[in-house]
Amino acid sequence: MIGIPRMLRIGRPLLLAIASIALTHVEPSAAQTPATITWGKPSEVLSTDPHRSGDGTSWTVFYMVYDQLLSTDDKMRPVPKLAESWEKVSPTSYVFHLRKNAFFSNGRQLTSADVVGSLKRLTDPKANSPWGKQIGTVTNIVAVDDYTVRLDLAAPNTALLAVLSVATTSILPMKEIEAGTFDPAKGMLGSGPFMVVRHQQDESWTLEKNPKYWQP
Repeated sequence: MIGIPRMLRIGRPLLLAIASIALTHVEPSAAQTPATITWGKPSEVLSTDPHRSGDGTSWTVFYMVYDQLLSTDDKMRPVPKLAESWEKVSPTSYVFHLRKNAFFSNGRQLTSADVVGSLKRLTDPKANSPWGKQIGTVTNIVAVDDYTVRLDLAAPNTALLAVLSVATTSILPMKEIEAGTFDPAKGMLGSGPFMVVRHQQDESWTLEKNPKYWQP
C-alpha cells in the first residue's frame, strides 16, 4: 500500500495519472510519497452520515474519514481494523477486541462506547436503516470493558463480518453526537486516515492526514 499523503483534494479535475498512484499496491520510498493528491470524482457527496447514506460517491469519502470494525483482504476475507481480533463464541454471539491506539481526529480516543453506540444507532428499529437490517436482529450489544464489545444476534448471520467492514457501518464519535457537539448530517468526524478541512459544494473536498491515525 502507498503511504498516507499529508493532504488529499477531491475535485472535478480528473488527474488520472495521480489517481492511479493511489490505487496501485507499489511500496514507494518516503521521497516518492505525494504530499497532495487531487482525485477527480463524477458527482458530489450526497450525505455526510454513513449510517443514512445510500450513494456510492459518499461511501468512497467515508472510507477516508471513518474507520470500520473490520476490513477485507484481496480475497474478501475479514481482517482486523478497529477490532484487532474477534471470536465467534456461539452461532449468534461475537466478541470484538478493539485496538487501543485508535483516536478520532479531534484527539479523543475511540472506545467500546463508540462501537456500541454506533451499532445501536444502526440497528434501532425506529431508524429503519437498510444497513442495520444487514447486521441482523440484535438482542444484546454491550461494552464488556473500554476495549471489548459483545454482540448477540437473534439468529445466525453468515454475512455479519463482511457487513461490519463496509462504509455504511462506520464507527461514529458517539460521545460528541450524544452531547450535541457534532452532527453527522452536517459534517464528518472520524478515526480514519484523513479529516475534512474544507468543502466547496459541488466543487471539491480538501482532506488532510489525521495526525492521530493509528496506522503509520
